[in-house]
Amino acid sequence: PRLYREAWQSPGWHAEVARYVERQKRLIAERRDDPAADDICIEIFDMLCQMEASERVKWLDMVNEERNPKAWAASRIRKSSILRTGAPPDLEGALKELDRVKGDKISGSTEYVHVCRMRVELLALAGRMPEAQAAAREGVRAADAWARANKKGVQSLTNARMLGYAGLIEEAEQLIGQAETNSGNTAYVRLDIGTRAFARKDMDQALRWTGGITNRADRNAWEEARKLAAKTYLALGDNEKAVAEMTERFTSARTPDAESKAKQAVAGMAFAAAPVGRQAPPVLGRDMGGKDVNLGDFKGKYTLVDFWATWCGPCMSAVPGLVKDYARLQAEGVGLVGISLDNDRSALDRVILSEKISWPIILEVNGWNSDTACAWGVEAIPAMFLVGPAGVVVTNNIRGPCIADKVLAIVKAGKQQ
Repeated sequence: PRLYREAWQSPGWHAEVARYVERQKRLIAERRDDPAADDICIEIFDMLCQMEASERVKWLDMVNEERNPKAWAASRIRKSSILRTGAPPDLEGALKELDRVKGDKISGSTEYVHVCRMRVELLALAGRMPEAQAAAREGVRAADAWARANKKGVQSLTNARMLGYAGLIEEAEQLIGQAETNSGNTAYVRLDIGTRAFARKDMDQALRWTGGITNRADRNAWEEARKLAAKTYLALGDNEKAVAEMTERFTSARTPDAESKAKQAVAGMAFAAAPVGRQAPPVLGRDMGGKDVNLGDFKGKYTLVDFWATWCGPCMSAVPGLVKDYARLQAEGVGLVGISLDNDRSALDRVILSEKISWPIILEVNGWNSDTACAWGVEAIPAMFLVGPAGVVVTNNIRGPCIADKVLAIVKAGKQQ
C-alpha cells in the first residue's frame, strides 16, 4: 500500500504494484485459515482501482465473515459503495450489502459506525426517511458505544452527521452547537449534511445548511458552501441568485472580474448537471510543446476530452492503459485531448516522458478555477467526455480499463445510425 500511495509518479510504478499483488495472491493461497488473508483481500481491492468492478468485487467476496468480522464489514462497505456509484446506481443492492453486516459481532467498532452512517445516507437518498431516522438513532448508539469502549468523549459531530442526513435538523443543530462550544469550527459538518440534502433533492435543507456557514475563518469550507448554494439555486431555476453566490465567492478570493467568472462557473454547473446531448464548451490552449490546441479543430470526428492531473492516483492508474489504447483510437480516427490541472509543470513533464504520452495536453495551472475546468463544470477527476463529430457530448461515463473498446463501440453504433 505504501508503494501504491507514494510511488505512482515514478517510472514503472504500475509494474511494481502488479508484482506486489502477485506476491499477495500467493500469500493468500498459503494462509487461507489466517484472518490476515481477509485483510489482504481488502488491501488488494483498494489498490486495483482501475480494474473493472466485477473483477474487483471478487476480492471482496473472498473475505470470510466468521474468521474476520471486521474485514467482512469493510468488504460490505466497499461493495455497497460500488453498487451505489454504478451506472445506474443500485441503492437497494447497496443497502442489502450493508444489511449483511451483523452489529452484534462488531459492536463498538469503527466499522459498525461506518456501516450505520452509510445506511442512513442511502435510506435518505432512496426517500425512505422514517427508516433513515431509525437508522440514525441506531448509528448514534453505535458511535456512543465506540466512544465508551475507547474511552473517548461523546461523538457529537459524527452523531450530528447521521441525524442531519436523516433530516432530524433540531437534534443535529443541538449537537453541532455543543461541538462549536468545545472545538470551534464545524463548517465541514454543515457542508457535508447540506451536500447530502442536495443529493436527495431536498433543496430547502441544502440552503439551510449552507446558509449556516458564515464564518470565513475556514475559507475552503466557506467557498465550497457558496458553490453548493449556487448549484442549489440553479436547480431551483434561480440563475440570478446562483451567480450572486459565486460572485461573492470569487470576490472574496480577489479574483479579477469576479462577476464574469461567476457567470462562467454557473454556466459550467448547468452543463455538468446534464452534459450529454449538449454542445461541448470550448477547449483552447497550447500543448506542452507550444502548439495551439482547439477542440473546434477536431470537428467532424469523435474526440475524447480527458481532465486529469499527476497528483491524482486514479488518473495515474489509467495512464498506462490509455497509452496502449491511443494507437487504436488514432487508427479509427478518434482524437484525444488531455487537460492537466497540475500546478507543477516539471511533474507533468516527467510523467509525459516516463509514460510516453503522445497526445496533446494543455496545462491549466489555475486548476479547478481555470477557464476550461469552470466551463466544463469539472469538480472531480478523472473526468472524461466523448464529443461527437458535431461537437455534441455523447457520453461522460467512460472510466476503468479498456477505454478504447468502450469508445469504439460507441463510435460504431453512432456510424450505424
